[in-house]
Amino acid sequence: MRKKHPGIGLRAILSLAVVMSLIVGGGIRTPASEPGGRRLLNFTEAWYSGLGAEGELIVKYGDNAGDERYSLFESGDFELIREIPEINAAVIKLARNGEVGLDIYAALKKYTGLIAEADINRYAYSTFAPNDGLYKSQGALSTMNIEKAWDISTGADVLVAVLDSGVTPSHPDMQGRISATGYDFVSRRASAVDETGHGTLVAGIIAANGNNKIGIAGVNWNARVLPVKVLDSSGKGSVDVVASGIIYAADRGAKIINMSLVCDYPTFVLKDAIDYACKKGVILVAATGNEGKSSIPYPARYDNVIAVGSGSLQGRQSYSNYGPGLTVLAVGSQYSTSMSGGYSTCVGTSFSAPIISGILSLAAGIYPDITQEEAMELIRRSVSNLGNDGYDYYTGWGLIDLALTLQNAREMAGGGAKTTPSAEPSPSAVPTPVPTPSAAPVSPPAATPSPVPDPVVEPSPEPEGGDKTFSGKIGDRNSERSASHEVYVNAAGTLTAGAAWAGNGKACVTIKDRAGNTLASAGFSGPSVSASAKIASPGYYSVTLEAYAMNNTIKYTLKVSASASKLMTAA
Repeated sequence: MRKKHPGIGLRAILSLAVVMSLIVGGGIRTPASEPGGRRLLNFTEAWYSGLGAEGELIVKYGDNAGDERYSLFESGDFELIREIPEINAAVIKLARNGEVGLDIYAALKKYTGLIAEADINRYAYSTFAPNDGLYKSQGALSTMNIEKAWDISTGADVLVAVLDSGVTPSHPDMQGRISATGYDFVSRRASAVDETGHGTLVAGIIAANGNNKIGIAGVNWNARVLPVKVLDSSGKGSVDVVASGIIYAADRGAKIINMSLVCDYPTFVLKDAIDYACKKGVILVAATGNEGKSSIPYPARYDNVIAVGSGSLQGRQSYSNYGPGLTVLAVGSQYSTSMSGGYSTCVGTSFSAPIISGILSLAAGIYPDITQEEAMELIRRSVSNLGNDGYDYYTGWGLIDLALTLQNAREMAGGGAKTTPSAEPSPSAVPTPVPTPSAAPVSPPAATPSPVPDPVVEPSPEPEGGDKTFSGKIGDRNSERSASHEVYVNAAGTLTAGAAWAGNGKACVTIKDRAGNTLASAGFSGPSVSASAKIASPGYYSVTLEAYAMNNTIKYTLKVSASASKLMTAA
């Protein structure tokens, strides 16, 4: 039984957020600096500068902390707000945060072993774009071949979690589509009612009733929407709330989780929650944001999340963020269910993401055992290419073709073969918003766990030994922009990849494992670039060299070497 600490009240002042980490004295990972390099001498200064949610920290307990972790609160140094036991984390607050000069680093260092990591609880937000006449004419479902997709399937009883501002359950076009087990993590209550309209728009794109003689048709007419409220009435929510929502959805059997929201920086609590969901066979989809920047925010930026931007057959929309991590484009100008019970035009990557969530829910009806990795591969094979033959940072793999997605899902289900996604580049960031208070907690209903997929075992070839050297040519948007090479490493150690070329071109090098997780990335720089990654176990690893925004071609030489191990070139 978990120890109950007397007098600790749980609170929900939550507004989605994220952080940077660095090893500091005492072995606790904590934020090191703000964007632009300003050192945080203490967290209290950051809180009073509006950079964090009222002095809140998110901490990861040490592996062996046990009930000793409660000494953090018995000492009077920290106040417990709430715990996230599934990922061994908690939201805490400095008990004396009114003393602006108090150095919280010193307070944290007292608890080495009890606290492994600490993050400031920053903000994230929903992603609307301008709703004027210019945007209204930029696309529709038919652009993505929806009618032919519906010839294959119009509906599958698949649970899709919408992590957003809630959903209006009384909308006439959503009758029978809303799960009764939704939850409001902002106010800690069972009713996830929408306060901004954002979540209702997203839910309608996924699952509005079709062929019912009213309103619109969602992508999947028979999907069930699990509304998980993680954004408050101003469209913001904190990272611990979003992490709790992901865990809740995974535990309640959601096959797809849609996140039309963005965060500034990566944080362990969000990544741990995403990994938790993936292990349960959940497919996660997120919007890339609407600032038109060459960087993808989180959670879309994580390797095991499908990152969706906005586009049309003419290319990426100018407002849609792009860069390493972008997976695919979908039309972002939609007409969907409004909070008032009517319908409204909506524009932005927030409304591109549910197109992908909807079609993947139809694909899951055809192939129920589809994994996140297979969903990535399905997307890669099911696009209209927008200029480049293959992947690029501007358009990802291309614009989704909904009919082709279901055709390929049939093939994947029929063959029964497990597929592995192709390598795709990596690193990035985004803006900042304010919190809102909440209500007394109500415990979420009990969950039924989902099965964890079996791991794929790779063969271990005999290494040839020595470093590996590759050469080739990459260039701008009008030619091949990336080249990937795979090697097998036969022992733990350090894998280093370095490329050089003549001229002033710039490139990025990325090292990934066979599952597609980024281990190291460096660039964009030139006329050389290198990256090193710690290799924990033998296996296949890919090295990708990607040119970026150039008008000339790079003829490169890439050298890959490994310490304390041998390499062989993978087949």
